[in-house]
Amino acid sequence: MFQAVETGRLVARLPLKAVPAVRKLYVTPDVNRILDGDDEKFKNLPMLETETIIGRFCAGHLVSVSLAGNSAPKPDFEKLQDLDEVWALCARRPKMWQVRIFGRFISKGTFVGLGFHE
Repeated sequence: MFQAVETGRLVARLPLKAVPAVRKLYVTPDVNRILDGDDEKFKNLPMLETETIIGRFCAGHLVSVSLAGNSAPKPDFEKLQDLDEVWALCARRPKMWQVRIFGRFISKGTFVGLGFHE
């Protein structure tokens, strides 16, 4: 992990509100740029829900999880079916702009987001 951060292949994504980080979230520079609003294609997406989930996750607060891969209970994180340990951070509000950050948990409390999809 240290090498990926040092070489710039991953960026530590910190919550917007300064809180003691209990868990860690890393994303690619492309995903980080989208979340910062610096990507022309996604600049109009409201990221409030995404940043709220990131903040709760990093602060160690309760986040909902689905291991079944279905979004019936509308979890914050869901494990995708038929894919080896692929997870999605799911921001579902507003409904017309739902977003997903796809990645993996590399250790307890450490999520690496590698892809973004609207």
